[in-house]
Amino acid sequence: MKGFMRMMLAAALVLFLAFPAAAASAATQVESFLTVAADGSCQVTTTVTLHLEQAQENLNFPIPAGAANVTLNGSRAKATAGDGRRYVDLSKAYGGVTGDISFTLNYTLYGVVGENEAGVLELRLPLMCGFSLPVDAMGFSITLPGEIPGSPAFTSGYYQSSIEKYLTYTKEGAMIQGATSQSLKDHETLVMTLPVSEQMFPQMTLPVQRTSLDEMAMGICAALALAYWVIFLRCPIPWKKHSTCPPQGYSAGQAGTVLFLKSCDLTMMALSWAQLGYLHLRYSLDRVLLIRQMDMGNERSSFERKWFRKLFSRGDTVSTASLFYVQLAQALEAPGVSGGELLKGRRGSPRIFRGLLALLGVGAGVNIGIPLASGGVLQGMWVAVFGLAGGIAAWKIVPWLSHFFLRTRKQGWICLAAAAVFAALGVFAGEALSVSLGVLGILLGGVLYAYGGRRTEAGLLLREETLGLRGYLKKGEVRGTASDLRQDPDCFFNLLPWALALGVDKAFARNMGGRKLPDCPYVILDKSPSYTPDQWCRFFRQLAKDMDRRKDQQTRERLLQVFGPLTGKPKRRRR
Repeated sequence: MKGFMRMMLAAALVLFLAFPAAAASAATQVESFLTVAADGSCQVTTTVTLHLEQAQENLNFPIPAGAANVTLNGSRAKATAGDGRRYVDLSKAYGGVTGDISFTLNYTLYGVVGENEAGVLELRLPLMCGFSLPVDAMGFSITLPGEIPGSPAFTSGYYQSSIEKYLTYTKEGAMIQGATSQSLKDHETLVMTLPVSEQMFPQMTLPVQRTSLDEMAMGICAALALAYWVIFLRCPIPWKKHSTCPPQGYSAGQAGTVLFLKSCDLTMMALSWAQLGYLHLRYSLDRVLLIRQMDMGNERSSFERKWFRKLFSRGDTVSTASLFYVQLAQALEAPGVSGGELLKGRRGSPRIFRGLLALLGVGAGVNIGIPLASGGVLQGMWVAVFGLAGGIAAWKIVPWLSHFFLRTRKQGWICLAAAAVFAALGVFAGEALSVSLGVLGILLGGVLYAYGGRRTEAGLLLREETLGLRGYLKKGEVRGTASDLRQDPDCFFNLLPWALALGVDKAFARNMGGRKLPDCPYVILDKSPSYTPDQWCRFFRQLAKDMDRRKDQQTRERLLQVFGPLTGKPKRRRR
C-alpha cells in the first residue's frame, strides 16, 4: 500500500512539473526617456512591454495630468482625465489580446520647473503615475540642458522616500540614468525632484500662480454693471397693455426701438409704408423694387418723413439690391439715430452697460486660457486669445433676449448656443464654476439690457401697448380674428408687417385660419397667387430676406476682407 501511494505521488509530481505555473499579468519592462529643455518643458518617450495572461477589458496607461501632444505608437492617442492624471486608452489597439505586447507613448510636459515650498527652484518629474498592474523592471534616462548641480531625490506612493533603497542610478554630466532593483507594486507612483539653478533654464518663465484675482475682477465687473444699471438705466418691469392696433406714429421698422431702444429696420419700415399706401413693392424672382406712390405728409412723424425723403431722393424707384439702399439701411441702424424721444433727459448709455458685461466675458475667457498651459509664451497666447474671444462673444450675446421678441429669433438662438459653448470650454479647462457664473451673469445682464433705459411716461406706455399688440397677434382667439377677416379682407395684410417685425407671424397666420386670401394690395407680382395666411407669411419672410440680401452679402464681404489675408485666399475683383 505504501508503495502504491509513493507511485501516485511521483506521478502527480511529474504532471506538475510538465505544466508550468501560469504567471500573473504584469508590465515586464518600462523604459522612460525624458529630455528637459531650457524653457522648462520636457519631452517624454515611454516604452512599455506587457505580459497579459487574461484579456483586459479596460486597458489604459496613466500619464501626468499636464501631458500634452499625446501619441501612441506615433498616432494621436485618446486620453481622458481623472484622479489627478490622464489615462491613455489601450483597449482599441490591445483589448482582448493576451500574451506579450509592446507600445510606445510620447507626450510633452510643460512647467516641470518651479519653486517649491521653501522658495527653491526645483525640477519635478513624474516617472510613474500608478499603473494598474505591477511593474517587474523599470529604467529611466533623464537629460537636462546643463550639468547637474546636485543629487536627485525620489519618492513613491508605497515606500515614500525609502524607495531610494530599491533604486540604482548614476549621474554623469547632464544625464541621470537609473533602474529599479526590484519589482514595483500595482498602482505605484514614482517622482524625481532635483534642485536646479536659474542659469540652467534661461528661457523659462515661472508659471502664473492661480489666485482669486481673476474671479475677483469678474465680480467687480458684474457689480459695476449692476450699479450702472441701477443708477442710470433702471426701468420699471414691462407689463402688457391690451392693444389690437399698431401704435400711432410708429412703423413696424421701429418695433425694436419701441421695445428695446434698438436701431430701426429699414426693410420693415418699407413694408409698413407700403401697407399705408406710400409705396408699392415690385417683386420679381428675388429682385425687389420700391416704387413711390405718393409723398408722405404731416400725418406721419418727422422722423419717418425724413427717411422717406432720403429713400426716394434719387428717383421714384429704388432697388433693394442697390448700394444706395444698403448704405441707407446701415445709416438707419447706427446707434442713437432713433428712440431719443422715448428717453428722459438724464440717462445713461446702454453701450457702457454692455461694455461692462463684455469685460465680464473677457474675465471668463482669461479663466479658460490660464489652465491650458503652465507659464511662458504659450500661456500668454491662450489668455490673449480666449480673453479677446470672451469679450467679443459677450458683446454679441448681451442682446440675446431682444432677438426673441423680434424677427431675429435665429440670432437669439445663436447667442444662447455661443453661451453654451463658452460654458463647455470652461468645463474642459477645469474652470466650470467661474466661467459658468460669468456666462450666467452675461445672460442675466442681457435681461436688464433689453428693458433698460430711463423712459418717459409716453415711452413706457408705448412699450406696454406694443407688447400688448404682440400678445394679441400671437395668442388672439381664432374666432375673433376670423370674424375680423370676414368683415375686412385687408385686415391680415394691414397687420402682417407688425406680426413679421415682432416675430409672431406664424402664430398670427394660424389664428387667421386656412381660408384663401386675395392678392396683397401693396405687392406687385408677375402672377396672382391664391395663398392661405400661412403661405402669405412664408412669402413675406422670403420677401424680407431678399430685401436684406445685399446688406447681408456686404457684411460677409467685409468679414472676408478682414480674414481673407489670414486664409491666403485672393480677393475677388468686382466687375
